[in-house]
Amino acid sequence: MSYVLNYVASPVRNYVSSILVSALSKYIIGIEVNSLGILSQELNLQNVELNLTSIEEDLGLQLPIVIKSSFAKSLKIVIPWTSLLSLPIGVYIDNLDIEIGDKKTVCMELICNT
Repeated sequence: MSYVLNYVASPVRNYVSSILVSALSKYIIGIEVNSLGILSQELNLQNVELNLTSIEEDLGLQLPIVIKSSFAKSLKIVIPWTSLLSLPIGVYIDNLDIEIGDKKTVCMELICNT
């Protein structure tokens, strides 16, 4: 019986894994998604640089600031493979450091440095 459940769940795991890999590579800078072990129940990443520009664009935010850099000391993703239809995928970020700047100042720096 277990074999039948694994056989049925395999396409679902592959589909969800491809979505997670796509999201991780979009929102985490310089990540090697092939060696992450995405099929495990829990994924822990340390000291990752986040692409908050992508997050800002996806949310449609028009902020008067520029995000210069953003790092998460710890990023944990919990995937309830056996209960995907009833439990959410959890994403937990610990110690998020964001360096921001004024858009006008950053624009002036870009003009002066070119």
